[in-house]
Amino acid sequence: MKNFKLTLLAIILLMGYNSYSQWGFGAQAGLNFTRLGFSDAPQDVKDLIKSRTTFTLGGFTTYSLTDNIDVKGALMYSGKGTKFDASEGDDPYIKINYITIPIHAMYKYQIGYDEMYVTGFLGPYLGVALNAKSTNADILANISRGDFGFDFGAGFQYEKYTASLSYSLGLANINMDDGSSVKNRAFTITIGYIIKNDNY
Repeated sequence: MKNFKLTLLAIILLMGYNSYSQWGFGAQAGLNFTRLGFSDAPQDVKDLIKSRTTFTLGGFTTYSLTDNIDVKGALMYSGKGTKFDASEGDDPYIKINYITIPIHAMYKYQIGYDEMYVTGFLGPYLGVALNAKSTNADILANISRGDFGFDFGAGFQYEKYTASLSYSLGLANINMDDGSSVKNRAFTITIGYIIKNDNY
């Protein structure tokens, strides 16, 4: 009898939980301001490192756990890499393009009118390099194709429209050659559109 009551209570709680939980999906795109962190490089080399501006685009899905907490996963095409300051001519560069899968826990705080929120989020990401080039060569064979790290950021949502600013801290050393540890860094600005959400 005790087990039956516990089972019944679990079913009731699960039904209440599932009655709220809601799915959504959409698309987003934006700009990446990226650079590579060379932890063991001499200071004169570090002084030459510049940000590279590139783009990111893809789709996302959200799962609402409560009124204020969502889990958001995405599949993104993201450009990363860096530039180096050159005294003459074009700046040398390293360009690496990834497929990334970020998974974020997101807190939403309603402000003003209905369906207007400020958001904060954080979570890990995984990445797979599709191609990698330096100024004069293909360097895909010289880097680790796998990447992982941690994202955190803040944003704004109004009805089906979203905007966010985030920072990605790469934790994986992508340099397969002997020498400096190299890790991805990126500031990202995105705008998005929620194609479907059970709230709308």
